[in-house]
Amino acid sequence: MKLTRICKSADSQVAGQCPAIYVADTPAVMVSQGKRLDPQTTAELRDVADDETAVEIPTETLLRAAGLFLAERGRPAVAAEVEAFLAAELDGGQG
Repeated sequence: MKLTRICKSADSQVAGQCPAIYVADTPAVMVSQGKRLDPQTTAELRDVADDETAVEIPTETLLRAAGLFLAERGRPAVAAEVEAFLAAELDGGQG
């Protein structure tokens, strides 16, 4: 599987830091990179298989990645809507 980074958290200013979202060469797959959850939070997950893990990803990063993914596939209006939503939400819901 070949991965391409599509979005990185606006809060991570250092190159290479996470969280980030990648799209695979097969568009049906996205991969997230983030901080591992602490043991207490991990214990709240259900049905985690031995080969699975969970990471923390800001909602803003996931939504922005979805918008970028859609824009790259000919849906710029949806991407613009996602960005408008994020601008309003990140502005404390005042936008």
